[in-house]
Amino acid sequence: MTLSVNDRAQELADRLAAEADALRVAVTTLPNGTRLVDCGSAVPGGLEAGRRFAQICMGGLGAVTFAPLVLEGRWLPGLRSSPITPRWPAWGRSTRAGAWIATATSRSPAGPAGR
Repeated sequence: MTLSVNDRAQELADRLAAEADALRVAVTTLPNGTRLVDCGSAVPGGLEAGRRFAQICMGGLGAVTFAPLVLEGRWLPGLRSSPITPRWPAWGRSTRAGAWIATATSRSPAGPAGR
């Protein structure tokens, strides 16, 4: 069985489009067949529309749940996303994007030559 992230994302986008009125999103099809789904730019959208948009961006390969976001003592609605299975393991990576934690003999960007 082959996993297609695009197929999964399209299925989720189809469901979102089918509930466009309830979710306050706009669905437009361009002359070339491209479908645009506006989840809150020129239309009201909403929290659920945003949650589903985030889930589509993950290709359905993760969970997107509501979570409070606290900024300067104010509680705001937020989202928490977590992949079902990370594509690339987190071990062996630094917190700097693109920099590997490596040994002195490594040829990676964070190795001796990359510092």
